[in-house]
Amino acid sequence: MEEIVDFLNEDIIEFEYETKLSYQIEHAQQHYKTQRVEHGHSVHRDNSPPSHHGHINTPNRDESPPPRPRKFFCFWC
Repeated sequence: MEEIVDFLNEDIIEFEYETKLSYQIEHAQQHYKTQRVEHGHSVHRDNSPPSHHGHINTPNRDESPPPRPRKFFCFWC
């Protein structure tokens, strides 16, 4: 019985690690996109050419960030 519990605990720890890691990757990608927008580059998700009429594309406000699994140290924040 202890072996089963240990095995399940390992799976839970691994799942939490992967969830946290994927959130950190998404978080870093948001910093990268924000940085590109702040420096005057248009960011297009559909790879269309940047617009040259003076407006900088802002991220869609409908897109909510993923739920945070746990706090972590962010190099950019």
